[in-house]
Amino acid sequence: MKAKSVRAEKPSKASATPAVSPIEKLRIDLLTAQSKLRAAATRPFVVIICGMASAGKSEVANLLGEWMDARYIRTVGYDPRANREQNPEAVLWQSLPPKGLGTIFFGGWYAQAFYDGYNREEQDRAIARANELERLLVDDGVIVVKLWLDLSQKQQKERLTQQSSKRDSRWRVSNEDWAENKKFAAFAKKRDRVLAATSTTAAPWHVIPSADAAARNVMAATAVLQALTETATNVVVPAPLPEPGPKAVEKASELATMDRNVRLSKEKYAIRAEDILGSINRLIRSPKFKKKSLVLALEGMDAAGKGGAIRRIAAAVDARILRIFPIAAPTTEEKQFPYLWRFARHMPEHGHIAIFDRTWYGRVLVERVEEFAKPHEWQRAYREINEFERALHDSDVILVKFWLAITPDEQLARFEERKAMPTKQYKITAEDLRNRKQWQNYEVAASDMIEHTHTKTAPWTLVSANDKDTARLTILKTVEKALKDAL
Repeated sequence: MKAKSVRAEKPSKASATPAVSPIEKLRIDLLTAQSKLRAAATRPFVVIICGMASAGKSEVANLLGEWMDARYIRTVGYDPRANREQNPEAVLWQSLPPKGLGTIFFGGWYAQAFYDGYNREEQDRAIARANELERLLVDDGVIVVKLWLDLSQKQQKERLTQQSSKRDSRWRVSNEDWAENKKFAAFAKKRDRVLAATSTTAAPWHVIPSADAAARNVMAATAVLQALTETATNVVVPAPLPEPGPKAVEKASELATMDRNVRLSKEKYAIRAEDILGSINRLIRSPKFKKKSLVLALEGMDAAGKGGAIRRIAAAVDARILRIFPIAAPTTEEKQFPYLWRFARHMPEHGHIAIFDRTWYGRVLVERVEEFAKPHEWQRAYREINEFERALHDSDVILVKFWLAITPDEQLARFEERKAMPTKQYKITAEDLRNRKQWQNYEVAASDMIEHTHTKTAPWTLVSANDKDTARLTILKTVEKALKDAL
C-alpha cells in the first residue's frame, strides 16, 4: 500500500498573529517600561499635568491609569486655594512615590504659579520653589515628567460651551474656567513666563496641543514613555555652597567662642519659666495661631539636654495639637524616598505643633562626619535645606532652630550620671561613646552648618547648655518671642 505524502499545512488566516496597532503598541510599551521600573525599584516617577481650563487634564490622567498598571500609580489633586488649613509643602511631599512607583499630580507644585491670582513677586517665589524642588527630586533620582495641555482662546471657548450644554459634563465647567477664557491673554502671558522659567534639561515641559483629544492622548503617553525608558544617567554635579552673609559667619564664629558655662539659680529659673510657659500657652490658644503652625528643631551633641527641654515645652501646650518626633537612622521605607521626605511628611497643619529631636540637619552632621552621605550629597543639602525652610516659612510655619552647645567634659559627666541611674541608662548607647572620638569633626560640621543655613527666615539660636536650667529658659524665651513676632 502506497504511503500518503505528508504536506505541511499553511496556517490559516485565523491563526496568524494579529497586527498590533500603533496605539496598542504604545500601551504595551508603557506597561513594559513601568514593569521594568517597578522591578528595578531604583527610581520613582512623577507626572505633573497642568494646562488650560477644559484642555483634558483629567482625561489624560485617566488614560495613563488605564494604559498603565493603576495599582502602582497614585493620582493626587491638590488645590491650595481650597485647603488653606493644610501645609501645601507637606501635602506634596507626603504624596511623593517610593522607588519603583509613580504619582500623577494635577498642578502639583505648579498650582500656585499657574493658577493662583498672585502678583509678580509671589509668582517669582513660586517659580523658584518649583525649580528648587525639582532639582532636589532629580538629584535624588526621581523621574519628573511635566505635561502642559494647551488650547487657543477660541478652542477653549468651544470646549467650555460644548461641555456646558450637556447635562453629564456641565459639572466640569466652573466660573473660574470662564473667567480664564475672558482674560485669556493675561493667563497666556503668565503661562509663557512660568513655562520658560521652569523648563530645564532634567525636567522639561512637554507642551501638547489639546484640541484633538486622540492626538493629545498619544503625545502625552509618548512623553511619559520616553521619560521612563530614558537610559542616560544624570551626571552628578556638586552644587555650589550657598554664600553665607555676614550675620551667618558671625553666628558660626560665636559657636566656637561662646561661654557654655553660664549658670542660672534654680529659684530664678522656676519663676521665669512658669511665666513664659503661661505666655506660650496663651499665644498658642489665640485665634491667630489657627492660621499658623509651629515647628521646633533641636540639634546638639549627645546628652546636650534636648529631651529635657522638649518635656518642658510639652508641658505648656495641649497634647492634642502636639507631636514629638525623635529622629534616628532612616528606616528601609524612608530610604525609598528623597531625603527630606521623612521630615516634610510630618509638618503640622495649621493650629498644630511639631517638635523634632534631631532633624533634617543629620545629613550635614552625622551623615557627613560618619561618611554615610557622599560629599556631593551633604554639600548640596545646605541649599536644599534652605529652600525647604523658606518654603515652610511661606506656608505660615513658625520655624525655630536650636543648637545646644556643651563641653566635652560636661558630656562625659552626663554619660557617667546616666550609667549610674537605672531610669536614665536607656539613654546611653555604645554609639554615644564612640561619637566622642569624633567631637572635633562634629564641631566643624556644626560650624559649617550654621554658617550656610543661618538665614533671615530660619535663623539659628545657639544655646549655652552646660547648665540645664539656663538652656531650658533660653529655649522657652526664644519660642515665646518667635510666637509673639509671628502673631
